[in-house]
Amino acid sequence: MIAVKRSTETSSEGFLSLASFEEHRLPHAGPPQAVQAAEGELLTYVMEGAVAFEDSRGLTGVIHATEFEVASLGAGAPRSMRNASQTHAARYFQLWLRGVTAAAAPARAQHRFSVVSRRDTLTLVAAYEGRGGALALRHDAQVYSGVLSRGRHVIHALGARRAAWLYMVQGACTVGEFTLAAGESAAFTDEPCVSITAMDDAEVLLVDLSAVEVRASAQ
Repeated sequence: MIAVKRSTETSSEGFLSLASFEEHRLPHAGPPQAVQAAEGELLTYVMEGAVAFEDSRGLTGVIHATEFEVASLGAGAPRSMRNASQTHAARYFQLWLRGVTAAAAPARAQHRFSVVSRRDTLTLVAAYEGRGGALALRHDAQVYSGVLSRGRHVIHALGARRAAWLYMVQGACTVGEFTLAAGESAAFTDEPCVSITAMDDAEVLLVDLSAVEVRASAQ
């Protein structure tokens, strides 16, 4: 089944172990934005500009355009995000993977995945225990990023008892019988694969999740 969400909002209430997803745009020299800390893992992708962060433990850093960061913060480590530039705007995306890390020590890592490395394919940027050179997750999840040329067709196979969530960062794509525009998303359950065709030059984020874990924990 494919469930499409058509919304101009920049946030989502989540899907399975994906607790939430948000898009942020920061003007230059603007005030910092607070990130509500929760148990789980936070993945940040900076698409444009550079974003500086600071948490309650005093950890600071800068995430630049085309860089991805994974951080396990915990409920006691709120974080603030601000534009690192005084002259250019910034645009970034954040997704939370809920729970399962409460007993683990806080950790973070970041890595640049160039546009070239993501061109016309689905590049693995984060995965359980860092499979395939991706950023390491403690969740049974995989996050892919793709920058697709118009007309490009890509397929992501879903294993048994897996689900997926697709977000259109920019451009437009068809998935099955549906067309998704920038800011829209689609959830895939009980499907053999995610089939994507770019109608324009497009960029997508895809999260492959375990359906079993979440259904069991919800009981």
